[in-house]
Amino acid sequence: MCQALFSASHHKEGRVIFDNLVRADQAAPHMYYFLIREYVLMQNVEQAFALFDDMCHRAIPLNNRTINMLAVACALDKNVSRATERLATVVACMRSWRLSPDMNFFVGLLKGYDRSSQHTMFDGLAAQLRARNSSTSLDLDKIIMQNAAKRGDTELTMAMAELVARSPGSIPSVVKILCKLDRADYVPELVPLHKFPDNNIIANVRLELAISDPKVAIQPHKLLKHALTMMERGFTPSFRLTRDIIDKIWLCGGRQLAIRAYEELTAAGAPKSVNVMLLALKLYSRDTTKEESIGVYEELREHLAAADFNALVLPQPAISALAMVLIEKRGIDAAQAAFDFLSTLPTLQANLPFTPLIQYYVNSNMVEKLEVLLRRIVQHDIPLSISGVNLCCEFLVANSKVIDVANFLRYLERTNTLDYVSDSVFEKFFAMCASEYRAIDFEWAVGALVKIDRKWTTWRVIIECLATKNTRVLSATVRLAIRLSTEKLVMAGMLLQATSTSAWRAVLADDVAAALRVYNIAASGPIQI
Repeated sequence: MCQALFSASHHKEGRVIFDNLVRADQAAPHMYYFLIREYVLMQNVEQAFALFDDMCHRAIPLNNRTINMLAVACALDKNVSRATERLATVVACMRSWRLSPDMNFFVGLLKGYDRSSQHTMFDGLAAQLRARNSSTSLDLDKIIMQNAAKRGDTELTMAMAELVARSPGSIPSVVKILCKLDRADYVPELVPLHKFPDNNIIANVRLELAISDPKVAIQPHKLLKHALTMMERGFTPSFRLTRDIIDKIWLCGGRQLAIRAYEELTAAGAPKSVNVMLLALKLYSRDTTKEESIGVYEELREHLAAADFNALVLPQPAISALAMVLIEKRGIDAAQAAFDFLSTLPTLQANLPFTPLIQYYVNSNMVEKLEVLLRRIVQHDIPLSISGVNLCCEFLVANSKVIDVANFLRYLERTNTLDYVSDSVFEKFFAMCASEYRAIDFEWAVGALVKIDRKWTTWRVIIECLATKNTRVLSATVRLAIRLSTEKLVMAGMLLQATSTSAWRAVLADDVAAALRVYNIAASGPIQI
């Protein structure tokens, strides 16, 4: 039961059952192996080693399969010192059970290095293994082939594919690699598919070839027909191929045909993985006037709530579009609930739908909720979109003190999004500086503008604003901008260009000249404009 739940991505429910078995001393070694394998596949290394530690504590016997999976987990960790320490612990535990590292163990390390893109570690170990072993190892050849394809080494990939193809059980791996390299035309020569009986593996191999067929570009509907016919014959496409079919049809046949493919394939029994549903969410969210994306999200939510992923990539545009649909069709509470749930997932905070919520809170003058959201954004340095940045800035300059605006601008500098701010926001901020004058915030803001190399148009609106508000602050701005700039003549030229048609040009020119005299460069040549 526990294994079945994990296989269906119901990780949390399966883990509860497993933990109950552990407490009752009924958890068998093969169950530990199965859970460790699932966590490693999800790259959840911490959970995998927590189970290993529990096995050691309870003196649960280790077997080679568990050891090999722990080798993958060790190599997945890019922290070299921690990975080395864990590897030493695993090897010591192996020896206590009278086991020793074999080829499968070392291939496990290679798999981990491959998945974590530690190419130097991979190359070093692979070279040692090939030098030590005169006879070939299928698993070693296969991981070298996969790594070479991943790194674009076509020559090595093709050489290893010829070796791997000698084993009938490795045909899917070979075909997948050749299709990835756009060498599907080489498959008939290397793999005589007509000699194999029809089964689900061979059916998926033929489907892989159909996806890679150049004719799909002009006849994408035939790919859908191929998949549906395959399913009518009792075969099921893999999770990956189900997603690849829909993705390829979207690319070649457009969104509507891809939606049709998703609906017909899943209705016929094709598996709905998280990746398939995320793709469907992207498809449906392109039309924010319809509710279909909500249905996909609700189904996806059930899967994600039951799963225990270590990392998840959410398609930010689709998630934002979903939030807008939820606001329009179900109300802000439904959108906030979706936001709160997505916030619990192991994903980049920047992928969450902050902007739609900010827009709604600003337009509805829901100040308290907006302030809660802004505190979270600033505290965790979560980067916003251009529209999100300016919505927040416009709200703050209209409703807050200069210190609050300055602190938000500092957060934007930390997240490399300060240049998203519109000229009108900077104009209003410097107007606030002129009236509330806080030297520390004013000086930081001028320095930040110099650092991001803001264009002369921004300086123009700032100068025009300060000239009518407070000429003392204007003079301070000019002096400070030139002092903080590494290219003082260029900065001076930009300030003069900003006032080329302004009534304040003469006043500003005097300030520029005075600022340059401090550095004895007044007569160093014409100012660059």
